Amino acid sequence: MENLYRWPWLAGTAVVVALLALWAAPRRRKGTPLFVAGLTALAAGGVSRWALGRMEPDAGLEGIARVAADSLLEGIRDYAMPDTLILIIGGGVVAALGLLVGLASGLRSRGRAGH
Repeated sequence: MENLYRWPWLAGTAVVVALLALWAAPRRRKGTPLFVAGLTALAAGGVSRWALGRMEPDAGLEGIARVAADSLLEGIRDYAMPDTLILIIGGGVVAALGLLVGLASGLRSRGRAGH
């Protein structure tokens, strides 16, 4: 439960790692780290959303324990579900950007080779 509040730090670390990968990538391959990072974020968001939707309290819980577990689970979903959508959309945008950068650098390098 305490890791729910650490996600901004984890997301920030992921951005720093993606920027380092962009910096370290060869000039003609700058789109590859963006594309892979975007697909990874998209997959993480999709899997998280799927898992959050399937979570159910233990079937053996009864009474007040069941009510408490349902309430806790609902709170976790209310907190985390919007973030999964941000991951999915953001990952898709970053993957598309990486694909465009890769295509543009491929066209640029072909243009130079043709001269």
